Amino acid sequence: SLIEHFNIPENDYFQMFLPYPSHQLFYNSSYLLEGSIKRSNNMIYVSITCGPGRTINQKKDLYKAIAT
Repeated sequence: SLIEHFNIPENDYFQMFLPYPSHQLFYNSSYLLEGSIKRSNNMIYVSITCGPGRTINQKKDLYKAIAT
């Protein structure tokens, strides 16, 4: 998605995958969810840091691509 929406070269990346034990996760399991839907501790938290130069539309399109 970053390659497509931010026009980043394929070999330009820095990724970290860090496991956390469930006792270190603090979150509201139903925040912004409807009905009886709940989050579990089996989650993936994605954090993307980008410098200036990305438009709001690029950021929205990237988020939409990741979330679907």
